Amino acid sequence: DEKSELLGYLRRKHGKNETSEPRKITLRRKSVSEIKVPVSTTGRGAAKSRAKTISVEFRKRRTYAKRSTLEEEAAARQQELEEQEAQRQAEEQARLAEVEQQEAAAAEPAPAEEVAVEEAPVAAGSRDRGGRGSPGSGAGGRSRRRSRPQRGTPAPSGGA
Repeated sequence: DEKSELLGYLRRKHGKNETSEPRKITLRRKSVSEIKVPVSTTGRGAAKSRAKTISVEFRKRRTYAKRSTLEEEAAARQQELEEQEAQRQAEEQARLAEVEQQEAAAAEPAPAEEVAVEEAPVAAGSRDRGGRGSPGSGAGGRSRRRSRPQRGTPAPSGGA
């Protein structure tokens, strides 16, 4: 009787009502068994065999949870995932609409850009560098070949 009063008081103190049952129950089981292991000993003369007894302790722990609690948690997780998916889809649609608006705005001055694009290759193709290298090579007319020492001569050393 005193135990139940104390338990009720503690539950009320920690925000749980008296009649609430635990959400999960953990059972701990322990079983002890003995096994015999043959041990061979060598002494003077013949080998002796005898058995050694070893006690084995097996601890098993199993937790049972209420199905209704698990189902509620799963439903809450599922609802949260659905809300996230809906929000992601709404953001995707807004982004696509914005891209379409930008494309529509960019499509209006398209004829002027086409003229500029047609003139640009003509200017880039002209050899205004004096005929050295290809345009865009970045070498500035210089050869890409590096000078290498000849095979028969030793490489210069920094210490001598």
